[in-house]
Amino acid sequence: MINSIQTDIQKFAETSSMELYLSLALSTSHLTKDDSERLSVLVQQHSNTHTHVLEREYGYFIKLQAADPDDSMSSEGLTLNTMDGMSDTFNQIMAWATSNHIGLIEFDRDANQIPLFETFDW
Repeated sequence: MINSIQTDIQKFAETSSMELYLSLALSTSHLTKDDSERLSVLVQQHSNTHTHVLEREYGYFIKLQAADPDDSMSSEGLTLNTMDGMSDTFNQIMAWATSNHIGLIEFDRDANQIPLFETFDW
């Protein structure tokens, strides 16, 4: 399904000169407490070495770097958006999103939990 949506987005973008990308909404329960605290710190750092993070009242937006389509399944492509100091679950989400050409992740307290990823109760 994601590939079909991505193909439609790419076709539209090619004909309209717009840059479009997929976004994914996930429950903040997929973040550990340490992940949430670390993301809050990253918001303040404004570093080009990390994925861009925006904090909001009930979660975060994380803009992912796009992997070269030929590299999206390579170890380099899969680790493009992972972050040192974050939980394995967080980095699994980032790798999965990168391999599926997701451009933005919204972690929100009201978003759905996805059985594919571990959840935490803190």
